[in-house]
Amino acid sequence: METPIINSSRMEEIRRRRKQKNRKILLSLAAGVVVLAAAVAVLVWALNRPQEEPLPSGPRLEEALAGGSTQGWRYRVSGGLSAHQAQCPLPCYTFSPPEGYTQVLNAREDANALSDSHTDLYSTFGAEYFDRWDPDNFSPIWDLEYGHWFESGDSALPEGAAESRIRFDQQFAMNGVTVEFAPGVTPYRLKLGERVVYYGSNEQGTQIYWVYRDSLLSLATTEILNQQEVMDWVDRQVDYTGAEPVYSPLELVRGESYEQYAAQHPGGMNYNPQVFHVQGNPQLPEDIAPYDFATPPEGFAKINPSGEEALSTPAQLQAYSSSYQGEGKIWVTNYAGSTPVLGMDGMEAQDEADLVEDVTVNGCPGFYYLQDNTAKLVWVTPYLTVELDYRGSISREELIALGESLVEMPVEALPEQTEQP
Repeated sequence: METPIINSSRMEEIRRRRKQKNRKILLSLAAGVVVLAAAVAVLVWALNRPQEEPLPSGPRLEEALAGGSTQGWRYRVSGGLSAHQAQCPLPCYTFSPPEGYTQVLNAREDANALSDSHTDLYSTFGAEYFDRWDPDNFSPIWDLEYGHWFESGDSALPEGAAESRIRFDQQFAMNGVTVEFAPGVTPYRLKLGERVVYYGSNEQGTQIYWVYRDSLLSLATTEILNQQEVMDWVDRQVDYTGAEPVYSPLELVRGESYEQYAAQHPGGMNYNPQVFHVQGNPQLPEDIAPYDFATPPEGFAKINPSGEEALSTPAQLQAYSSSYQGEGKIWVTNYAGSTPVLGMDGMEAQDEADLVEDVTVNGCPGFYYLQDNTAKLVWVTPYLTVELDYRGSISREELIALGESLVEMPVEALPEQTEQP
């Protein structure tokens, strides 16, 4: 059988059709590659695109007011606690300062079952320079009138000495509470795990604010910190396990006159007299019972202090007070923990310290003081300080007898305070 002969034109047509078929195959493959590459690109983008940060379910800080050269940036707690949700005591976290600092105010020495805030102070000066009862000891750490330190004889500050300070504050993250940076400070936002930190610095120092669980925390220092140092302070140098209070018995401390101060601090350049106060931190019982009259004294009726709500919950018992109106006026105030007493400032203590008498009330040590038309009696019980003020005419013996008639009134048994008609 003879092989068919294909002429040249036929061969050319076959080659042309094969080329077209191959071109279609190549175009299909190329299109598939492009589609596949696009799909891969979309997948990669989807996996790596920035995820929107979910809002935390608990308290958080949000910008409330943009700052400038004369107005500091403000941040407000959102999603925070209500007054009923803030159950005392507030956890007491601790801070480990860098080497060279001395703790001069320890929040644990004041923490108790009623604590709703804590403050720790650290300084590169020693504690011997710190005046625990200076009325300005909670002022901003870089105020020009910062009054923690005094010079007295052997404790005089070295000439030209430079001090660095750190203040660690804690409070409940109550809804609507605001914090503010110093004017001219531009805050930065930093994410540390679940903690969102805001910090900023100027030539005076650094401020740091953040929320941890139900606590609003802040660190302020005269040091100028960089981002890594801020991270270390917040993440590594704060212990979030919560510390136990340091308990101590209540003790009355007399104020001092200028003569007494000068004798104890010869050569002192500044005068910071010690005010009359009670110091100590006894453990409070579970059922706190402030002292009050079981029934108003004869001729008196119980009233609310002007413009104040009746204090009737443990969280408010840090200074539970009641008042009575009659021929004179009576105030009864209970304090938990360390507190100034008798309402005397340093100058009054200087002029009238010798007029304060030591007395006993139901066997407990106390002070008696007559100032103008007001007689004052204060004494310490195993876990509370009680102060009784009487405006009007009353003798020392009558006031002590009135104080000894006070009884412990459990919080739930306290009578409601009503306005006198």
